[in-house]
Amino acid sequence: MYALLRGPLKKRILNNKNVLILHGASGEKRNKIIQSLYKENVSSVIWHEISSNRAMFDKIELKEKYFEADIAFIGAGVGKFNIFSQLEDLKIPCIDIGFVFEVWAKEENKLLRPYMINDYERDNSEINF
Repeated sequence: MYALLRGPLKKRILNNKNVLILHGASGEKRNKIIQSLYKENVSSVIWHEISSNRAMFDKIELKEKYFEADIAFIGAGVGKFNIFSQLEDLKIPCIDIGFVFEVWAKEENKLLRPYMINDYERDNSEINF
């Protein structure tokens, strides 16, 4: 999923979509993630903040606006299994995208993991993996 959301086909997934995010980021990090999504031309971002270190125990109340989402992206570590099971009624793709959130929050993080950069933006001297 990393390569798909970071590559040239990401427009097919993100363009004009209502995106539900379930993640523990808050403050400036959350704002940067949201800004990154809008730069990718999403229609809207619906944010549900989950626990940053106890997502395995979070209870998700499905709000009416969540049903407007076309896709859900989750960043919950091992808690993702708890989160996924609670989103079934939305009947949309729900995808764990983990480290992609870190790149959306801070673009330089793309140099830290494979599949986060494309060949056209690759400079081997900067890669740290």
